[in-house]
Amino acid sequence: MSFTNKNQGYALIIVLWTIVILSIILTSLVDEVSLNTMLVSNNLQQKRTDQVAVSGVMLGINQLKKDKTDYDTNNDQWTKVIEGELNNLKYKVRIKDIGSKFNINYNSYQLFYSFGWWNRELEKRLKQGLISDLVLMKDSFGKDYDQAEKFLTTYGKFNLNTDRLESLKQLMLSLQINEFQTGLVIDYLRKQRKQNNMFRNIDKLDKLYLKGLAASTVEKIEPYITTKGRININIARQELLSAILSQQLRVGLDSSHLYINKILNYRQENGIKNLNNLQRIMSVKKLEAIKPYFTVTSHYFLITTKIFSGSNNFKKEVKAIVKRKKKNNQWQVKILRWQE
Repeated sequence: MSFTNKNQGYALIIVLWTIVILSIILTSLVDEVSLNTMLVSNNLQQKRTDQVAVSGVMLGINQLKKDKTDYDTNNDQWTKVIEGELNNLKYKVRIKDIGSKFNINYNSYQLFYSFGWWNRELEKRLKQGLISDLVLMKDSFGKDYDQAEKFLTTYGKFNLNTDRLESLKQLMLSLQINEFQTGLVIDYLRKQRKQNNMFRNIDKLDKLYLKGLAASTVEKIEPYITTKGRININIARQELLSAILSQQLRVGLDSSHLYINKILNYRQENGIKNLNNLQRIMSVKKLEAIKPYFTVTSHYFLITTKIFSGSNNFKKEVKAIVKRKKKNNQWQVKILRWQE
């Protein structure tokens, strides 16, 4: 083979290898571009999904703000599912009252004894301190957790007239109020309860005079206490009503069921707009006995937004726990917790 032919052969090999290398590089570039395009597309899709989820929660909040009444029932507009479509995604928004339950931190243990899932070991756990979320008790409840969750919550303020005084002590100590100041308040409240004296509003605390009680102590605890009921009587479960009425009215089982049925029928037909409406079905004395536990307004809600693709494939779920209160005759809603 001549020298020229050899050079031509080498040149051909070099060209072929160059083509192969360029092809590999080009393929890699194409794959990288495709990957980047896919990542960008997925990122945009995720952003759209997140936007719809946030929009769903805001729809729920706006629904709560639009409520025109001071009382809430299971027939209110906010109890209806909100459905729609945005950014080619479908959404469903549900709002649920989660405050009309017993507060596991505060309510008397005696109210829990009628429930089969309650036991004294749970009381020992609670004596260790207040819990911020019921899920922290999941291991303690074991298989009964789902059932207990229907009736228990950690949301709501301490009721000066009805709740466990040892819980107020735990609360005050957690607010870094010293034991002397805490003892003054606890002893005073215990004395008032023995005399069957009721606090009608927390303003009375401002005028409270106890030797050695600091004004700063009252200021610290005021945001966490109330004299009003936490449980919306229009929405509370029947078993919860039964637990309260059986204890407070001190009547037999048959009489308790009679009053419960009257309440259930009345709230279904009319809606209880004011607790005094119940004078139509029970005496003033009996009504006064249960009033400290109840309200007709819901304050704590769970807003759940579920996102689906156009073909109804599940994409995402967002949960927001919110608190609603009225100020200057308008509802204000504050997000307390966000879960994705």
